[in-house]
Amino acid sequence: MRSTTSFLCLALVCCPALARAQPLSPERVRALAEAQRPSLVRVRATVSVAMGRLPGLSKGTRRTQQVSVGGVVVSADGLVLLPAAALDPARSAYALLGAPASAQVLSVRVVGSDGRIRDADWLGEDPQTRLGLVRVSPPGREGLRPVSWGEGRPELGDSLLVLSLTPAPLGTHLRAEPVRVSFVAPERWGLSPGLLQSLGGLVLDGGGAPLALVSTAALPLPESGDLLRPDLLAVNQASYALPRTRFAAFVASPPGAPPQVRQRRGRAWLGIRGEVLTPELAQRVGAPVDVGVRIAELYEGPAKAAGLQVGDVLLRMDGEPLDLDPGESFDALVEDYNVGEKVPFVVRRGSKQREVVLELARGPLRPVDAERLGVEGLGLELRALTFFDRRAAGLAADAAGAVVVRLEADGGASRAGLLVGDLLLAVDGEAPRSLADLREALLAPGAHVLKIRRRGKELSVRVRP
Repeated sequence: MRSTTSFLCLALVCCPALARAQPLSPERVRALAEAQRPSLVRVRATVSVAMGRLPGLSKGTRRTQQVSVGGVVVSADGLVLLPAAALDPARSAYALLGAPASAQVLSVRVVGSDGRIRDADWLGEDPQTRLGLVRVSPPGREGLRPVSWGEGRPELGDSLLVLSLTPAPLGTHLRAEPVRVSFVAPERWGLSPGLLQSLGGLVLDGGGAPLALVSTAALPLPESGDLLRPDLLAVNQASYALPRTRFAAFVASPPGAPPQVRQRRGRAWLGIRGEVLTPELAQRVGAPVDVGVRIAELYEGPAKAAGLQVGDVLLRMDGEPLDLDPGESFDALVEDYNVGEKVPFVVRRGSKQREVVLELARGPLRPVDAERLGVEGLGLELRALTFFDRRAAGLAADAAGAVVVRLEADGGASRAGLLVGDLLLAVDGEAPRSLADLREALLAPGAHVLKIRRRGKELSVRVRP
């Protein structure tokens, strides 16, 4: 025992950083996480990436992808700071391989820790730090709080805490990770272990003061042809902390919204469900071509009003060929336009093709954007019915109700037999006018009979709060 104690004392004398690195208690971690919760967000972006020709290949490629990354609120007027490099991690790889690449942010939305989805505008990226800024629209700023930065600076071996909002099956999850400082440089600090799941997270010292942002790249993107530079490879793949001094000027003078980014006026749509064609899909459905977007379903909207039909193939949109990869989103391309814009399409039907100009309509609310509300007394979380829920269930267009999206295993709703995915249509014979009315009815004293729809069948379930 004496030798062990002597060894520990020697280690603390020789390595004072070990003496400073005191882990935080679970209670302290929870308290710090709750204190910073209103400052943490998740940024969802639709990004169009154009890549030049790789050596040995005949042409470049273009793809549209939807990505999600953490961020922090940095001002009362809705500015959110995020690691822009994470919006397209493959961009650096293409540059290193010798192919020029450029990414354009088409649209962004911000999800707070309260679960609300807020409209926002992309402002731009700082090429030196590869951090980006978005601004939340005024109606969505309620419930967000800017970070109150501390002035400290860690030393090698110090214990820090990283807080971030990360994706979860039913929304987002507040993640807390203890880390150690692995190196300290004037412009960045190394963090161990790596934090690729917590990019855009907030770095706190042991006293709970926010000090830095978790990011991935300290240098500008390499020029093409830098394949053999291991320093760029290592830096662009590492996770580390950027102190506030590195981005204070960028936040103080944010760029204006780029002119090529359209300001959102609602979600534009055509009134179709489109399938990106591949040779295999074209052969299976008998499509006349194997490139384009096939209309798989047709709803009330601009496409139907113009006489388009299921099976028609959209070949070009606004002069650009719809040569999409299977993973690309056609809806995201449409949503880059504003409601009311007139967009030309080239349409193929059988052996004939024609051009049609469609005026984009306002799309219905998607399930991912719909309002949610918890009913704590029953261990239940509900989501408002959307157009897509009603259509899939064969309900009337004005049918009221909600969708069960989460259940606690020991809650009253689970014990009564409710399942995730059930459509709740009425309580004690009354159709709810809103989620708030539905919650009030469910929590009223006494037992209640719920009318639900499950896999096409209507059932009655009795619950008690």
